Amino acid sequence: MTVLLVAGAASGRTEAPAAGSGGGVHVVAQGDTLWDLARSVVGPEGDPRPVVQEIRELNDLGTGPIVPGLRLEIP
Repeated sequence: MTVLLVAGAASGRTEAPAAGSGGGVHVVAQGDTLWDLARSVVGPEGDPRPVVQEIRELNDLGTGPIVPGLRLEIP
């Protein structure tokens, strides 16, 4: 079971995941980074690198930056 805690910028929003989906949707706010979003999934002791990659793959992102207003699926 995956628990999602997203601590993005104050104007970012996270929508509750569907039951059993294991993830959610995060609307990118100014200042959000994939690293910060991944860190919120794995916690302070976890390795965010695999989650960053998974977010990129889930959302068909390239290597460029994310922009405010973008809706991202979070694993």
